[in-house]
Amino acid sequence: MKSKRILLVFPDVSYDSLHRGYFHYGLASISAYLKSRIKDIEVTLFHIRDKNLSQGHFREKIRESLPHIIAFTSTTHSFLLVQQYAKWVKDLDDEILTVCGGVHVTLNPEEALTSPTLDVVVCGDGEYPMEALVNEWIVNKRIPNEKGIWYRKNGKIIDNGCTVVADLDSLPDSDWQLFDYMNLDAPKQGLGGIMLSRGCPYHCSYCCNRKLANIYKSSQASYIRFKSVERSISEIKNFIGKFPTIDTLYFDDDILPLKQKWFFEFAREYKKEINKPYWCNIRPNLVNSKIVEALVNSGCTRAGIGIETGNEGIRNEILKRGLSDKTIIDTVSLLKERSIYVYSFNMVGLPRE
Repeated sequence: MKSKRILLVFPDVSYDSLHRGYFHYGLASISAYLKSRIKDIEVTLFHIRDKNLSQGHFREKIRESLPHIIAFTSTTHSFLLVQQYAKWVKDLDDEILTVCGGVHVTLNPEEALTSPTLDVVVCGDGEYPMEALVNEWIVNKRIPNEKGIWYRKNGKIIDNGCTVVADLDSLPDSDWQLFDYMNLDAPKQGLGGIMLSRGCPYHCSYCCNRKLANIYKSSQASYIRFKSVERSISEIKNFIGKFPTIDTLYFDDDILPLKQKWFFEFAREYKKEINKPYWCNIRPNLVNSKIVEALVNSGCTRAGIGIETGNEGIRNEILKRGLSDKTIIDTVSLLKERSIYVYSFNMVGLPRE
């Protein structure tokens, strides 16, 4: 058994009985980073898909891996579950350090630390804080006073700001095999997800990106970061090498052609080196005939766009999308003329509907 043991917990519950689970880019990146930086470390994953998970089953998983640190990722809708799971950890062994990261606690670190069974909250990118926690907690039983690590001390919350990985090329490839990858929902259908960037420059009112961008301002790095084209192609090749039955890729970036110069170079290299069909997300106001041509030539078969509502007033006055009906219609027409299937993200029950 390795001398440093970490259990990552992904609450991925669903009311769909056929749900096989999703891939989590953040946890896979943290796992890969820790394994590349720390000797004699064991990182395991508890991928929770059962909404009726029992305390007994949870304890069995802990006894199997005997972790020094249990780190949860949380969105807002899963945070109640995380608090329950953290209580189960402390009921079993109070010496295990409980850590929580993810979007919810990055947006609300003080609130998250009102939960008495969470010892640490990680604000921002998790790779660097988790390395510091592993090195300090397991060896010295001390919570390090490092960037991105929030904790309680003498009844006060220690605020260490937000951490950001400025150069995504400096990170290793994701630890895809942390997951039972080929049995997840999308890979089971031959669809493999890749993320080449972090961040979005837009400030839609309903989206966490606008507040995340403000939080990340405390660092010296840009919130919007892309891997280099060379690194992106290398990672995709490695991914395909591990999972050769994947026949279509899905780029899970907020907006793949956000930086046009980068995208044109990427599209050329992707066609030359990869040449597989792919899906991606785009934003209508950034699309023109040259972008569409590059999408088509590089193998894009599906493009997702955020329409959100058919009412232009609600879309722009309430949701702050900054997209006219005409822009959306013109973009969809351009894509469909070149036989790119378009799917849209939409919300119902908005104010004024």
